[in-house]
Amino acid sequence: MGSVSTDMYFPALPRTAHDLGVGTSAIQLTVTAFLIGLAFGQIVGPISDVRGRRIPLLTGVVVYIVACLGCALAPSLGILVLARALQGFAAAAGVVITRAIIRDLYSGPDVARYYSRLFFMIAMVAIASPVVGTQVLTFTTWRGIFFIQVGLGVLILLVTTLRLPETLPLTKRRAPSARLQGFTLLHLLRDRRFVVYALTMACGGSTLVVLVSAAPFLIPNEYRVPLHSFGFIFSAGALAVMCSTLLNSKLLGRFSERRLLIYGFAGNVTCGVALLTIGHVSVWMFAVCFVSLIGSWGFIAANVTALAVRDYQRRAGSAIAVFGLFQYGVGGLAAPAVAIAGHETVDRVGLFVLILGLLGGAGAALGVSRDRRRLLAETASTG
Repeated sequence: MGSVSTDMYFPALPRTAHDLGVGTSAIQLTVTAFLIGLAFGQIVGPISDVRGRRIPLLTGVVVYIVACLGCALAPSLGILVLARALQGFAAAAGVVITRAIIRDLYSGPDVARYYSRLFFMIAMVAIASPVVGTQVLTFTTWRGIFFIQVGLGVLILLVTTLRLPETLPLTKRRAPSARLQGFTLLHLLRDRRFVVYALTMACGGSTLVVLVSAAPFLIPNEYRVPLHSFGFIFSAGALAVMCSTLLNSKLLGRFSERRLLIYGFAGNVTCGVALLTIGHVSVWMFAVCFVSLIGSWGFIAANVTALAVRDYQRRAGSAIAVFGLFQYGVGGLAAPAVAIAGHETVDRVGLFVLILGLLGGAGAALGVSRDRRRLLAETASTG
């Protein structure tokens, strides 16, 4: 739900701006609205800790279908922004609860391994989504993209209703107490290790948000090539992250999540430097930087998620909700930042990407350092 709602829509940003008679920074608000809605929709996590995973997920899918229909029929930018916010709020059910289900079912190194498989599947969807989006634009308007998402929502509702069992039994659910939920959220926010990893995920994810939301404007304006090229470049990036998540899953048998996370951010920052220095040379250089940077995400997302929620199996929904609030909140603010700062150029986008990558890398290093000190202290106490 989250991947399709963004990746299929990105190629339509310039066409939507033209049809609604608005500028680049204004149409970027539809991306921001979705991500902010996704951030606030993380509230479904604590709810699923109390009510179970299945009912909140089904409810979210129904609301998602309604929101997609609202986007397709929106007569103005204001209505589209509101519908996109609702779409993001509803899509959070799919984003949060799928991750909570994995934490319900697995522990130890298996958590990172199965998160890698989840992100591998998301990458498969991401490969097809922008290509579908660009092809839809060849025979209809941007509204057709949202009608396709309506159909997808109906399919998800059907499959979820028939095939998805409840993974959180009554004996493991949290008490329906607002005070207890508030205490849980406060505990998460006071856990410095958890907050560091949440900010790390937020900065790493924002590098992708900035790059992908700016690319549909950069490719035709900076390099004078057709917009449909974006779909193929993005799909190549999605293929790269699919391969890197699969490789990450295999390497977890030999290396720790912490080491692979550091490798991921090393690649992220390297690609940011390359984008800033040589990305303007040609569309081919931009494509190489774009694909490589997105590929680095395969070593970041699964590992940092597993590290963050490792201590919170009985509160997985709440932990992932706070984690997502950081990720999508920062991403929502980052999306229009480049356009607000001025006319989008490769250099400006590269600078934003590099800064966010460096902040994420610093957070990863700090979190890993804290983990290693804790492991050494535990080893010393048991020894």
